[in-house]
Amino acid sequence: YGLFKFAEKCNDYKEFTLATLLNDSIDRDGISPTRLLGLNRDDMTPMLLGLTAKYPEFITASFTYDLEKIALANDKSSQDVLCLFQEDNGNV
Repeated sequence: YGLFKFAEKCNDYKEFTLATLLNDSIDRDGISPTRLLGLNRDDMTPMLLGLTAKYPEFITASFTYDLEKIALANDKSSQDVLCLFQEDNGNV
């Protein structure tokens, strides 16, 4: 949810790197989820890969050597993520 809200506040730019998320010196309207939650690269990498495995229709993250990419689905929004969680909680 936080990644989509961040993207929406940053002119709906849905493709970025983890380095961009972690860089607090960039002037932008959105607040990075890494900053909000106090997460670092070692915290974020497995989380992003886990989200990619569980929700590939929402997010794709890859980390290969020095290349990193996080891409959020263009046809999804933070509201879609909230609906996803409502669906998941309804199935419990």
